[in-house]
Amino acid sequence: MPTLRCPLWGACLVMPTSRCPLWDAHLGVPTSRCPPRGLQYNLVRVPMASCDFSLHAYTYDDVPDDFELRHFALRDEDTKLKIPLLHRAAAVAKHPLSIYGSPWTAPVWMKTSGSFVGKGTLKGQAGGKYHRAWAKYFIRFLDEYAKHNVTFWALTAENEPTAGLINNYPFQCLGFTAEQQRDFIARDLGPALANSSHHDVQLIILDDNRLHLPHWAKVVRGGWAAGVSGGEERLGNAGSSVSLHPCRLESLHPCIPASLQPRIPA
Repeated sequence: MPTLRCPLWGACLVMPTSRCPLWDAHLGVPTSRCPPRGLQYNLVRVPMASCDFSLHAYTYDDVPDDFELRHFALRDEDTKLKIPLLHRAAAVAKHPLSIYGSPWTAPVWMKTSGSFVGKGTLKGQAGGKYHRAWAKYFIRFLDEYAKHNVTFWALTAENEPTAGLINNYPFQCLGFTAEQQRDFIARDLGPALANSSHHDVQLIILDDNRLHLPHWAKVVRGGWAAGVSGGEERLGNAGSSVSLHPCRLESLHPCIPASLQPRIPA
């Protein structure tokens, strides 16, 4: 498995519908602003199905009550966009890539809201059929990408899990409290990974804003405190990590055009 060499600067792989000039810098292709070595990103995030940058909302199994995931399938967004770009990135990268996946939403038939957006959690309780199916969904995602020669270093349990606890949240989400994430990992996702061929894949908690620390880490990891300065940091002895969203730090990278950088007070 590739190792994480540069914990701060991570590339979030959200696929454009056409070629984006910033990708040349991300992938190490020389530009007028960046030297030939590029940004040297080596941490790549892949959304599991649709996210807030997608042109439409979808998951890999939108067939109601398909608990065995017989209809699970990658979409054109994966086979024609994400996967080819991952292979291109790996080919030009100066360092091995650490690729991790993150889900934004479960299929609506698994959710209390019956909707991709807005306030909603998984139906039932940890250990129940909906939680088991959602854990199996992660494994199928890894299985299908492996068929295309893409190996993942890690998964996050959910992108911004607190977003799905907010009424009328405007884009894809799935709500978890720290306690709910702990129980889902302990009873469903953790065992599913451990009993699969992907048992070496790391599992990352939180994947949300810094204000939720250290409470989230203490709850999920049973008292471990998190000392995270940005990006990914090792947390526990079981290969777990905490993910934060330090967007203001990333936007100040010297190869990001000045027009895209926020104005931060002195």
